[in-house]
Parts: sequence; structure tokens; C-alpha cells
Amino acid sequence: MANWHFNRFLQPRPLLNRMAMGSLALSMLMATTNLATAATTGSGMRILVVGEDSDSSTVSRQSDVFKRVTSELQRVMADHGHRMVDEEMVAVNCGWKIKTRRPKTELFEAAKLANSCDKPNTHSRFMAMFRMFADKKSAGYATMLRLRLVGEVYDLTTNELVTSITYPRDRAALEFSAPADCDKNCVTNHIGLHSADMATSVGETLGRILDGRLVGASYTEADNEHSANQQAQTKDNCCPDCCDTATTYQVTLRSFSTVRAMALIGMMSEEFPGYISHEIISKQPGIWKMEYVTQARVAKLDEWLNTMLMDMELDPDRDVIISILDGSLVLEKLSRDGQPLPRRVGPSFR
Repeated sequence: MANWHFNRFLQPRPLLNRMAMGSLALSMLMATTNLATAATTGSGMRILVVGEDSDSSTVSRQSDVFKRVTSELQRVMADHGHRMVDEEMVAVNCGWKIKTRRPKTELFEAAKLANSCDKPNTHSRFMAMFRMFADKKSAGYATMLRLRLVGEVYDLTTNELVTSITYPRDRAALEFSAPADCDKNCVTNHIGLHSADMATSVGETLGRILDGRLVGASYTEADNEHSANQQAQTKDNCCPDCCDTATTYQVTLRSFSTVRAMALIGMMSEEFPGYISHEIISKQPGIWKMEYVTQARVAKLDEWLNTMLMDMELDPDRDVIISILDGSLVLEKLSRDGQPLPRRVGPSFR
């Protein structure tokens, strides 16, 4: 009887007919052999922006200048479609305390620990690190200020330095003047204005380099247009009452067979309106974990999950427990395969 029902599950049904079997097989192969590969659709990789201030000549993270540089780097790279991870939000979610004057080794350790945190919205693939050097000297008639901004990007999966850039590139530092009697607040304001412009240039350069890395050597303007079209389609396929701001969930599938788990992932990524991206975090016997980014509202997501289970001949009240709480979505299969449920007719998700 069990084999008979398993064979019935493999047979085409109204919902699964819309999923190409070749695509399903390819998805299964990619998920099981390359768990670290992100299935991004119209969005960039997650990037954690941090500042190193261990050197006494660098601007401390307690300074307003530090915060301006951080915000501007995040803004510019986000404009390139990358998903920015805020260090302070990570600290809150993981229960950490951020210190000042941290060396590069501590920043690497913090980024690695963030990726091991249970909450997927703390995970990142790249770390963008900056150092802002600033000093001043009196010239009698004015106060001379000097600035230099260094930006580096590291791949947290391969532990490679992706790129680095120093601004300005054509001289040792950017020099400008302030009033002779410029006090601490005055210096901070002048440095802040120039540092924001420097961060814009550095962020733009790093964003372009990451754009090229994500799509490889075939990166062209046509790729940009294709990505923009995908983003537009994501918005168009979701009704106003169905979708909202993008939310990242950690999805856990418990006690599902590989075939059923792959079918679930396939439907959630190919048929659920508002879908943006997903990435397999880990796969162990009976347990799949993935990051799932969607614009779907919680109520609609719950409705579609129940519909999906019924289309797979599972009773949501008997066979599976659905739990959605604080960015966590758990589907736990309780029973073995039983009698099939009546199939619905018509569109599944709307």
C-alpha cells in the first residue's frame, strides 16, 4: 500500500503538471550538491557592512562620521540590488554587544558567528569592511584636515579577498581646510560632509565589482535589464492584498521525504506569488533548512501553504503542523502517507 501511494505521488497532477520535470531534477541536483549556492531572482547577495577602527588614527565607531560612512555605503550598494545586512541589527538579533576599536580578526569572527546564528536575516555572503583615516593640523590661518577611506570586500564562504579600493586613488589623502578656530563639532561636521562623498564613490565602485562577480564574465548591460525585468515580474504577479515588504524566513522541513521536500521547495519558489529568492542552508536526514525571501503577507503565505499541502494529498489538520513565528516557518510532517484527499480544480495560488 505504501509503494502504491508513493507511485501515485510521482504521477502528474494538476499543480505539478506546471512544473517541468527537467527543472525539478535540476533543482534537486543543485540543492543536494551545492548547498551554498543562492537561488537569487532579481536580487543581489547579502552583504554585511562593518568598520574597522582598531588603529588610533581611524575614526571610531562612536563617531557620527563612522555612522555616516556606514549608512552611505549601505545605501549605494543597496541601489545596485544587493541586500544589506546591518551589523547593529545582527547584534540585537543574536544578543551580542558591539565593542569599539576592534581589529580585523574580531570582525571576521563576528561575521562567521552571525552566519551560524539561527535567524537567516543575520546571514551574509560578503563582508564589506572600511577604514576611515582622519587627522588635522593647524596652519595658522586655517585648520587643515586630511581624510583617506579604504574599502575591502571578503567572500565569507570562500574566505577570499574579492577586492579593495582606497580613496582618493591619486594622492595620499584628501586635504581640505576648515576655520582656524574649528572646534571638535566643527571638525566633525566638515569631515562628515566630505566622508559621505568619499563613501559614495567607494560604495559605487564596490557595488559595480560585486555586480560583475555575481554574474561572472558574461556580465553585460543586457543582464542588468533582465534582472530589472525579473524584479518587475515579481511585483506584477502578486496582488496588492497578497504582498507587502519583502520578509526573510528560515524555513524548516521536518520528516519529509526527499521527493516531497523538493516538490515543496519547487512550488514555493516557482508558483507562490511574491517569491524573491531562496537558498538551501543545510540538509540532513529528515531535515531541510533554507532561507526563503518573499513579499507575501503572512496570512496569504499560510493560506498557500495549506493549499499546497492539500494539492500534495496531505491533510493540514492531520498530517502536517505549520508554524509561522518571528521569521521562522516550520513544516513538520506527522503521519505516514494515508488516503489521498480530493483534488481541487482551478488556480492554486492567487
